[in-house]
Formats: sequence, structure tokens, C-alpha cells
Amino acid sequence: MRIRSHLLLLAAGAMLPVLGFAVLVSAVLLNQVRESVERGALDRARAMITAVDVELRGTIMTMEALAASGALAADDLPRFRIAAARVLATQPTWTNVTLLRPSRERLVDVWQPSAAPLPEVVDAASVVRVLQTASPAIGSLDATDARRAGIPIRVPVMRDGSVAYVVTVVVRPDSFVELLRKQRLPQRWVAAVVDANGRYVARLPMRAAGELASVDFRKAVQESPEGWTRGKTVEGRDVYAAHAVSDYSRWSIGIGIPAEMVLADVRSVLLLIGVGVLGSIATAAAMTIVSGRRIARPIVSLATVARSIGSGTSAVIPVRGDVEEVTEVGAALREADTAVRERQSLVARERDALRSADEIKDQFIAALSHELRNPLAALSAASHVLRVTQPGDVAAIGAREVIERQTKHMTRMIEDLLDVSRIIMGKATLTLETFDLGQLATETVAAWRSAARFGARMVVVHAHPAWISADRLRVEQILNNLLDNAIKFTSDTATITVTVGDEVGVTVLTVSDDGPGISPALRPRVFELFVQGEQGAGRVKGGIGLGLALVKRLAELHGGTVDLAAANDGAGAAFVVRLPSVPNPTPAFEVAAVAVQHAAPCKILIVEDNRDARDMLRDILEMAGHEVLDAPDGSTALKLAIEARPDVAIVDIGLPDITGYEVARRIRAALADDVTIVALTGYGQAKDIQHALEAGFDVHLVKPAALDRLDEAIGRVHIRRAAAGVRAARARA
Repeated sequence: MRIRSHLLLLAAGAMLPVLGFAVLVSAVLLNQVRESVERGALDRARAMITAVDVELRGTIMTMEALAASGALAADDLPRFRIAAARVLATQPTWTNVTLLRPSRERLVDVWQPSAAPLPEVVDAASVVRVLQTASPAIGSLDATDARRAGIPIRVPVMRDGSVAYVVTVVVRPDSFVELLRKQRLPQRWVAAVVDANGRYVARLPMRAAGELASVDFRKAVQESPEGWTRGKTVEGRDVYAAHAVSDYSRWSIGIGIPAEMVLADVRSVLLLIGVGVLGSIATAAAMTIVSGRRIARPIVSLATVARSIGSGTSAVIPVRGDVEEVTEVGAALREADTAVRERQSLVARERDALRSADEIKDQFIAALSHELRNPLAALSAASHVLRVTQPGDVAAIGAREVIERQTKHMTRMIEDLLDVSRIIMGKATLTLETFDLGQLATETVAAWRSAARFGARMVVVHAHPAWISADRLRVEQILNNLLDNAIKFTSDTATITVTVGDEVGVTVLTVSDDGPGISPALRPRVFELFVQGEQGAGRVKGGIGLGLALVKRLAELHGGTVDLAAANDGAGAAFVVRLPSVPNPTPAFEVAAVAVQHAAPCKILIVEDNRDARDMLRDILEMAGHEVLDAPDGSTALKLAIEARPDVAIVDIGLPDITGYEVARRIRAALADDVTIVALTGYGQAKDIQHALEAGFDVHLVKPAALDRLDEAIGRVHIRRAAAGVRAARARA
């Protein structure tokens, strides 16, 4: 049989399994589409009911803080009314704050004038639940009065183990509409928050608060705490609905998707699969016929080419065809004809390369031996001097200086060898930070100059601000090696120039000198390992040929390059390092400088869940004379803040119960501008700083914070007080 017949049989044998597999895949995909829609809707419902619970929990926590006020402890109802009105003004979702006795007698109603008669209690059942359980309760929606429609939330005030008062807050039902809008559900979808009695709290599209939800939805909620059902909305629309019921509030969330939208996805998948299967079968049959023709013709030519191998000529007939593999076989046969001749040439080249590598190895061993023996000889002599002289003698002092210099020299050589080894093996790591290369170059040259490492040479620095994201120690190592190379190959009266500037998207570091330059023969290999210029027997210039090779590899490790810009004999040498530049960092939220040496003593609240960190910070602040309170979580911190009214609150962001952002918001709501709030956290990204600013923090510090920055932050209290005093004096004037 010919190749074409085999291909046709192969295609025919593959068609039946493809059809069966297509049917199986269709069933699986349809099931996955349905499950995906259901799973996505249920996930949204769970997320939304969690958001509702978080909103209710936040309201209850604020109420508990209000219930813990000193006014209630002293039974001072007028003062409590004032405090409740102040808190009510900060809560846009609240409509009223009331205070009841256990007998349901209404004592305070912020919405009513002080002298007006107080109305009767609405939703007495929730009051009974509070008295029975001594815990917060969420009441049923009251829509009898359109002006004051809302959900009562009640919190007990305990005294001697029994309920002394019941604090009630009425929350507007339309406050939950914004929560639904934030979900950005597709058009024609329905979303609703329903209370425990099956009445709408909020709904999109809008329905009146207090209206009963659809019969199908209420039935589904009664049957299961969460699920996916098909039913009718109150408008009579056919929908698939996902619902989830909260264990905390017994409220439920419903998300309705029009049935035609769900079924349309299923039909689309079926149509796509059918078209794909039919198209695949037709394409496979056509390609089988065409490919059979294209394969058969060039295979015949391959036999002719194979007979030409080993004939000693290069005139092998090319094999042309449309099949890539056949063409590659023909090319391989042609290459085999010249393989014998190339093998001899390759052996000769490898022999030359091995000889060159052996010479470089011998040179490196000789250089390393010389470079190690010199400092070892100096160290041996210095140790002898130390043995025969007194510690204070001039010779002993000089010997110690020799030991220090030669030890540093050997340490640098060993570190260079280790660095090259780590880079070659791929084990080198970078610790990236953003810094000004111009400043680094200026500081490095100043350090060398103060250590008298330049001798009598003139070193000129032209450094402009140029920001990079790199490993500071590795970049300093690049500069040190270039400076060391310039010193090694210049006279004591030479001039060395260090320049830092910017090109388009690149920061450029240039180290140039007016020494003898680099010979033309050495230029192509100047950055290779162990390559050095002519040393002579005395090896006056020293070195083992690692410096420039290490510069090249470190630059490439940072995504940069190094080039030899000027290399003519007698014209000096200039090495140019280019590294990717980054924008000048402009922090979104900086701590303002405080014009005090140390912050005067004040009252400080520490909110930190890590006990060791909390204790250490407390000790530091108390040693500075501050009065310190501490709390391991947000709830305790809120109670302490309201009772003690600290001057400064130092708050961690990651707390076990509520976030530091929420703690800051509530402390700010309770104490207004009488407190400075400092974020002390491990989160230091730009978005974290922005979140802190929005939550009401005055200062953002990243752990571990320098003590001077913390002292500056605490010092803002006294600036705030001074500004308040100035404003008060101006008001009196």
C-alpha cells in the first residue's frame, strides 16, 4: 500500500473516536457552564451577605463603644443624649439613637426634642431578645413611618450581671442599596437584601422597603440556608436565583439571573462545539488527501541523495518538498557529506582552545601565587616585629597598620574570587533598593579620599542625581573595582574622573583616567576572566585579572552593560557602565519633620497583637518619660481610647479582630483632632500608605521604624497643641 492509502485509513480510524469524544466533551462542558454560573452566583451571594454582616457588626461595635460611655455609668442621661447626638452626626446611615429601660420605657430619643413626649417602642420582640440573651439583637424592618423607616439594632448595657439599659440605633434601609450597587451586577439581574421576616431591606431594581419578597424566594430561604433555584420575581420574571442566609443576622441575600440569559450561554456552547467538531473532521479528511501527495514525491529523492554521501564531492542534489521533516532529512544528508572534513578542522580548533585555556590557567595560578605571597610575606614580617617590640613602639604601630592593609587586600581578592564563582554558578542574589547613584559615587570617592587610597592623584567627580533600582553594595563594588583599576594603571600625578548622568531611560557611570591606555590586542578581551595587561616579571601593577570581569558580570546581573569607551595607547581609558534608571521616588505620604529634639512626655496608646513587639515598644516609650497604655486587639483599643483619651495612638494594621484602618476611623470619630494616630506596620507599599491616609492616620511608619522617626511622629502632638493654642488666642483676640 502507498503512503496515501495508509493516511486515509488513519484518518477514517480517527473519526469515530473524535465523534465520541466530542459528545462526551459537550456534555461535560454544558455541565460545567451550568455549574460555573451557579457557583459564581452563589459566591457573589456569600460575599454580599458577608459584606452586610460586616456592616452590621461595625454598627454594633460603634454602639458598644457608645454604650461604654461614662455618662451611662453615672446615669447622667442628658450627657448621654449629647454624646449620642455627636456620634449620630458622624454616622450617615443612622436615623436615630434611643435609650430604653428593661421595662421598655424610652428614656432618650435623639430624634425627638428634649421636652417632647417619647413614642412607644417599635419591634418589642427584639427588646425581649436583648433582655433574654444579654447580647445585641437586630430587629425587624419598621416601615410604618416613611420619614423614620429603618431597622432597629439594640445593644444591652450590663450592670452587675443584668441589663440596666438598652441602647438602640435605627439604620436607614436604603444604606444597603449602595452596597448592592457596588457589586456592579449586569443589567437585568436582580439583587436584594431581605430581613428575617422575608421583607425587602434593599433591592435593585428598587422596591419599597418593607415589601414582602417573592413567594418562590421566601420558600427557597426556608428550605435551605443557601441554594440555587428557579422561580419568579415579584414582577413575575422567570429567573435562576442564588441565595445565602447569614447565621449572624438571619438576613438573606438573593441574586436573580434572567433564565433566558443562562440558557443562552448553554445554546452558545452547544453551537460552538457542533461547528468545531464538523469543521475538524472535514479539515482532517482534506489534509490527509493533500499530505499524501506531498510526502510521496520527495521520499523518492531521498534515496538518490543517500547514495551520494561519501563520494568526496559537495555536489549533492538538494531535496525539495513541502514536508518539513523530509526537507530536514535531505539537508542532514547533505551535511553528512562534509562532516568528515569538518571533524578534523574542529579537532584542531579544540586543541588550540585547550592550549590557550591552559596558558590562561598557568598565568592565573602564577598571578594568584604572587598576589598571595606578597601580603603573606608582609604579614609574616609584621608578626615578627610585633613579637620583638613593645605594643606602643612606632615599629609595632606600623606593623599593625601593615597587617590591617594586607588583610583587607587579601579579603578583597578572596571576595572577588567568591563573587565570580557565585555569579558563574548562578547563585548570586541581589537586594534591590532605590537610591541615587550620583550620591553613592560622591560618598564612595570621599571615603577613598579620606582613607588616602588615591595617593597624590587628582580625582574629579561630576555627579548629577540619577536614580536606579539596584543592589547598593554590588553597585558600590562596581565603582570600587573601576577606581582600583584606574589607580593600578596610572601614575601618582594622574587625574581620575568619575561622572554620573542620565541618558534616555539609562543611568550612566563613567570612570576615566589619563594613564597609558589599553593596547589594541587586549581590548577585545579586557572583560574576560584572568585577562591582564603586560605585567613584566616584577608585577608592579599586581592583580589577578578579576576586577573588570566582575564589573561586567555585576552590571549584566542588574540588566545593564559595561563598555570600554576610550582605549587608545597613551590616551587613557574610560569605562562606561549603563544601568536601567527609575523615576525619582516621591512618596505619597511622608511624615512631616518635627522641629523638636525629643517629644515631650504625653499619653500614648499602643495597639499591637505581637506581645514581644508591644512590650519592647512600651519599654522604649516609658524610658522616654511617656505614659503608655497598650491593647492586643482593636476592640480593647477602642474602649481604652474612649476611656483614657490618649494624645497619641500607635496602631498596627494587621489585628486579629478588626483592621487597624477601622480602629483609626473609629478613634478619629470619637476623639476628632485631639489625638495623633500613627500607623506602625509591615505594609509599606504606596497603596498601603494611601489607605492609611484615607482611614485617618496622621503618620505612616514601616516596621522596624527608626526611633528618631517615631519620636518625630509623637512630636506632632505638641505641634498640634501649639497650633490649637494659636487658633484659640486669635479667637479670643
